[in-house]
Amino acid sequence: MKTAAKQASVTVFIHAKDVMSPSLLCLQSGDTMKKAAQVLLDNKISGTPVINHLGEAIGVITKTDIVRYEREHLLVKIAEIGHEAMRATGTLEFVMESKGYHQESEEDYVDRWMTPKVYAIGRYATLGDVIREMSTRKVHRLFVHNETGRRIVGVITTFDMLKFLARVFMVDAIGPKIAAKAKAKVSKNKG
Repeated sequence: MKTAAKQASVTVFIHAKDVMSPSLLCLQSGDTMKKAAQVLLDNKISGTPVINHLGEAIGVITKTDIVRYEREHLLVKIAEIGHEAMRATGTLEFVMESKGYHQESEEDYVDRWMTPKVYAIGRYATLGDVIREMSTRKVHRLFVHNETGRRIVGVITTFDMLKFLARVFMVDAIGPKIAAKAKAKVSKNKG
């Protein structure tokens, strides 16, 4: 029972801003798919928001979107060459290194291939809200927006959640003095 009460208090007093990664890369709606692949691969991330000219998030581009884009272009190319066999390996790397099988066209921009939905939550949403939102929507990342809801200020991924849980359990394992210091640090960050 004591553990359940502690878990409940953690989900109420910890906010999205305490768990999120504040450094966030964004792509512009007019960026190419080649640039999107390069950004994701170079930064070892699986997705990033797409913003418009006002800096507002209008979608998300993920590795899955890039694979879908490449599949469509590969199918077209295979149809064009008919009986010749073509084998593609490392699709994202081919796009990034300009070794793709097609030339860029108006269809090669992220705003055409992105997922046009941005799942976001406020900076002061509780940890319980974050968990509920990610579980309900079955997403691996949840963006965090500012108080007006117009700008994305961070991201919470499933990995961020695991890192947070590891810190919580480590605090329990290392004793009350260090736990008190960690709690004081969290309280200081809230202010």
